[in-house]
Amino acid sequence: MTNGNAPWDAHMERLTRIWDPSPKVAPRAAARSPVVSDAEAAKAARGEWNAIPPGPLGRRLLADIEPYLAFFAIAHA
Repeated sequence: MTNGNAPWDAHMERLTRIWDPSPKVAPRAAARSPVVSDAEAAKAARGEWNAIPPGPLGRRLLADIEPYLAFFAIAHA
């Protein structure tokens, strides 16, 4: 299905590839390399999955965005 707009058609084709429900890898290969372990998934499901402390770059970023976070927290309240 094309509408004559090449950029739009390319965009829609890319979205179709991204959201295609057919599996891209064999289920067995996906089972060998899980993104998270079963224990981590169980912790996440219970809401007890804590983030690791930020590294040096994370601390700098947090210092930069902390005033914005405070502003939005006050604005949300």
